[in-house]
Amino acid sequence: ASIDGRPWSDTMWTRDAGTFLRELTLWGDLEDACLLAERLISLVRPNSEGYYTFPMYFKLGEAASGSELDGTAAILIGLSLLWQRLEASHPLRADIQAFLEDQHGLQGIAE
Repeated sequence: ASIDGRPWSDTMWTRDAGTFLRELTLWGDLEDACLLAERLISLVRPNSEGYYTFPMYFKLGEAASGSELDGTAAILIGLSLLWQRLEASHPLRADIQAFLEDQHGLQGIAE
């Protein structure tokens, strides 16, 4: 989010990440989109009510949950678009589907 050593240099803002995921997907950079999707899914944790909602931002490498509706929505849109564009046999497609549908398949990813 910022130049190293400046405030926010060690963060990933979820609104930006969701938009970036969408743009990578729509421009056809599926390899990088998959890397970002995997990272986002691995960092999100259930909130106090048990739902996977993303925080406003992630600190470098720290998993979290939050109540960032815009960021969560942007990421869900990006994940949906990526899922549509991946080959049916792509292994990440099943993980994205589990996350979007019922999230029970996430235990191995999120840990």
